[in-house]
Amino acid sequence: MKPAAARMDHDAAHKHIYSLPEVRADLLRLIAPDWVDELDLASLEDCSSEYLDAAHRKRLGDMAWRVHFRKGRAAGGGKPGLLVLVEFQSDVDRRMDERMREYAKMLLDQAAGSRPAGREGASPWVLPVVVYNGSEPWTAGGRATDLAALPSAAAMRDLALLQPQAYCMLAAGGGLTAGARPAQDWPLENRVSATVRLQAAATPQDLLPRLLQEFARFPGPGNEAFRRALHAWARALWEHKTGGARLVCRLATLKFGAGTAERLAGLLEGLTEQEDLDRVGDWILQCGSGGELLSRVSGLLADRQG
Repeated sequence: MKPAAARMDHDAAHKHIYSLPEVRADLLRLIAPDWVDELDLASLEDCSSEYLDAAHRKRLGDMAWRVHFRKGRAAGGGKPGLLVLVEFQSDVDRRMDERMREYAKMLLDQAAGSRPAGREGASPWVLPVVVYNGSEPWTAGGRATDLAALPSAAAMRDLALLQPQAYCMLAAGGGLTAGARPAQDWPLENRVSATVRLQAAATPQDLLPRLLQEFARFPGPGNEAFRRALHAWARALWEHKTGGARLVCRLATLKFGAGTAERLAGLLEGLTEQEDLDRVGDWILQCGSGGELLSRVSGLLADRQG
């Protein structure tokens, strides 16, 4: 079993990726490719995932956000928007169906309490999503639905049935479930797919060429934040498999050669904070030469020791 700190780093890296608007949009494109155009993806905004149950006890979900329907689109059925509730699972939870119903109801209650009085039809749809990263088959009870397998009109009808009686499943690990597409069938040019391809690496060493492939697949300044998040996710996966900060040195080897990586390893012995390793990982992507990288790291080390 991995130490708690390692699990926390892994979970934090995963959730950071899903905090990016472009990744959230790609998640919706995966779930609902035939009706995602009904949504105004530029309107994506965070919702609180901290709820109060009927007994006024705090319940903390993983992530929630709101997206509006495009004006004039009939598929929204007069609804002002869609509330997307996302829970990440690495293990099978037999209470998942019950948990998602509770979270969905509390999210709707929270939305009802914040909307202006007197608006008719102002209750939004809610789309509960479970992103399952486990390697074992999902054997929990409850109804998991694959909206992507349905045409637009049928998907919107099925979405109505999720209010809030079921959840949509994305099987992002090796474990499959009835009602979920295997990850190898997901589109290549999808950022959620990229995270799954990294996770599917058979060995820690396989992570590195896969990471570079994904960087090439998502080029340009518009994807810089995503590449940084993907690098952090790869490092978390590496540490999950091996522990330590060796991924940083391996990336330096691939980009600048073994000599630079060897000198970098000596400098990293004096940098123990995760924030510093994150910064060095970003510099590997940004620097044009090994000398520039080593100069930056040396300066950071001098600051920390001063």
